[in-house]
Amino acid sequence: MTNAPILLVGCGNMGKAMLAGWTFALQSLSREIHVVDRHLKENHQNIKCYVSVDDLPEDLIPEIVVLAVKPQGIDAVIPSLEKYKDACFLSIIAGKKLSYYAAHLGRECAVVRSMPNTPAAVGKSITTAVKNENVSDDQKALVDDLLCAIGKVCWINDDAEDMMDALSAVSGSAVAYYFFMLQAMTEIGVEIGLPEDVSKLLAEETFVGSAALLNASGKSPQELREAVTSKKGVTLAALEVLMKDSGGLKELLKEAVHAATKRSKELS
Repeated sequence: MTNAPILLVGCGNMGKAMLAGWTFALQSLSREIHVVDRHLKENHQNIKCYVSVDDLPEDLIPEIVVLAVKPQGIDAVIPSLEKYKDACFLSIIAGKKLSYYAAHLGRECAVVRSMPNTPAAVGKSITTAVKNENVSDDQKALVDDLLCAIGKVCWINDDAEDMMDALSAVSGSAVAYYFFMLQAMTEIGVEIGLPEDVSKLLAEETFVGSAALLNASGKSPQELREAVTSKKGVTLAALEVLMKDSGGLKELLKEAVHAATKRSKELS
């Protein structure tokens, strides 16, 4: 692996999460990261910031270009990036297919399409990635290193790229589903008489503890659920509501995932 710079275009919530996850790992390699974002203007350590692509040094030759702008903003940015077509492009933009980049950057351009999630900021992302046929083994290894620096990576074959919309709905967007559930549990706790700080602590630490137990136990979620559910007990009373065939939690989640998948397809 060389120490050639990395170019990050766009540094919103997801871009910032990835940048935070990369910083420590890339410092040990003395690799510079050039970031284009109008809201991120302060240089520090090995990170150099620019307001627009036009402000980048003319002699910049990035090894990889990470595209993290919003889907509706990529059309305006991508013409300015054609000069970097010898680099490998790593896209985290929802809905934009490999064919989109082939049309705008050339059919010979090396592109990886991926979908990480915001736990990247603490090294706990799960990222799905798919590459086109132009990505070399060395380029894939570099992308894999970058994505592994922020969590775990699941590569899929290019003939399964159509799965990316559904995968985005299950992992990329699902972080918000879990946070909403914690918000709702906290609010419900207050409604039934708990102090807000107590309800918040109970909801959040139960979530963190449950995730840690799942990770450490080697058991499936179903096994862990059944282990904590006594016959005719308190937990079962709640689960009978959540697990109703009609109007239960699974049906609501299915509707949500289908809505997210549909929107991802619309963005393409």
